[in-house]
Amino acid sequence: MSSAGHVIDAMKRQQKNREMQRYARDKYRSKLEKLYSSNSESNQVFDDKKFRTLTQEQKYSIKQEVKTEVRQEWIKSLGKSVVLIFALVVLVWVLLKM
Repeated sequence: MSSAGHVIDAMKRQQKNREMQRYARDKYRSKLEKLYSSNSESNQVFDDKKFRTLTQEQKYSIKQEVKTEVRQEWIKSLGKSVVLIFALVVLVWVLLKM
């Protein structure tokens, strides 16, 4: 008996793998071309002259606004936590009193 069937099968499998590699390579190249094409938005150079620079006072005021917002959110979450803990304590007290 010969093993010609196995050899032919291996050759066909290698041929299919080469075709799959070529297909994947071409697909990758087309994606790269699309990504780096000249009309792509990602190739535009950042123009920092369009954006104004902030003075120290403006930076400080923005920083203070952010701090107050964070503090208010923290107080809200703390208040919710206290109310939840109080409700749980009352519930446990009522259940144990029964």
